Amino acid sequence: MLDLLLLLSLCLPAQSGGVEAILEKLVRTTAADRERASQVWEAHGPLWLLDPTPSHFAPLAAEIPAIQEPLLLKLEEHLGLGKDATRVLLLSTLQRVLSPSGAERLVDLVADLPPSIRIEAYRAALARGSRGALPLTETWLTEPATATSAFFVLAESGPLVRAAQWIDAVANTIPPDPNLSAALELLAERHDGTTQLNLPKAWLDSRQPQLIQGVLRFLTAYPSRHAEALVLEAFLEIDFPGVTRSLALNLANAQTKKFHWPRVKRMFSRHLKSNPNDPLATDLAWTLHSLGDRSGRKFLIGDLEARTRRNPTDWRLKMKLGARLVDLAEFSAAYKEFRPAVLSLKGTPTLGQVQRKEWLAATRAACGSRHFDDGETWLRNARMSPRELAPFRDLPEFEDALKRAAFRRLFGIR
Repeated sequence: MLDLLLLLSLCLPAQSGGVEAILEKLVRTTAADRERASQVWEAHGPLWLLDPTPSHFAPLAAEIPAIQEPLLLKLEEHLGLGKDATRVLLLSTLQRVLSPSGAERLVDLVADLPPSIRIEAYRAALARGSRGALPLTETWLTEPATATSAFFVLAESGPLVRAAQWIDAVANTIPPDPNLSAALELLAERHDGTTQLNLPKAWLDSRQPQLIQGVLRFLTAYPSRHAEALVLEAFLEIDFPGVTRSLALNLANAQTKKFHWPRVKRMFSRHLKSNPNDPLATDLAWTLHSLGDRSGRKFLIGDLEARTRRNPTDWRLKMKLGARLVDLAEFSAAYKEFRPAVLSLKGTPTLGQVQRKEWLAATRAACGSRHFDDGETWLRNARMSPRELAPFRDLPEFEDALKRAAFRRLFGIR
């Protein structure tokens, strides 16, 4: 506030009573805001501390940013002898209401207190624009007792341009720690598309399940050619949590072509053949298919093809096989399954049992194989509105179909 008053006094023209009047009004307004905030805190603050629900916070939120004054005073009361839970609640509340100048005051307020309090205070201050909190938090990266907590706080709110230094500092301070996982996930969420970060080899080599999950999420945002062994082991270890194995599989799907990881495709193919009942077998098959390995396609349609050959008159099986072939973008093969299935139902009550998604898949097969008349008929049978069809409008199999007036009407395109 004092900075603002000084700036105004320097910049505004010295007209008769102009500057003085404005400064006096600002002082009166600020004083009134602080007084009202203090009264609101007296009325609602104790209840918020006992029961921190959104409804109890609403009156306090209405007084932002002036409400920071009574909050800082209350925190000062509790810094020495207060309960940990109360201090944490006050700090988390301050993180929602502080102004940058208030954030700097918070940093000064906790300067001489134990690390457990300071790190939470620095977290609140850094999130609210404090410049002083950044270097203070960074110094804790070199202390084993505080490195993990400081890394989390910086990953949450610190400037990403300094993240490489944080990673190096923590890696030199402590061995790979599962508790680093949360900070790595935050860095992944904050990825801005321009910064490239790399992890130490020891972190990529770690096989601690909790840390692996954070590393894999980090690698989705910051790819590394050195992650092949981690991706393989994280997926092939069937005792790992499903979410960890899925992350590894998604990473392989996204980055194998980019980094030319030859072992991934080979080992994944072997795993699929040896473990067809793996809960992630279908996902693995799709990954192998996207990587150009035919074992993925074979897994995805093998059973359906065999069942269809054994039951050639089962229209439902033929449509399931057709739909799977559509997913594989094999439209001509899919059309050859859909057309006889539909013809076998023509003129029978069973035709009404064909579901919308089956008609849509049949339409995609017909259009993708350039059988537009069947495609139009089958799309009409789907009875889908233009709004329902909108998500499918840009599929490549509809590109030529949408040059026809009938399809444009069905899709609601003028």
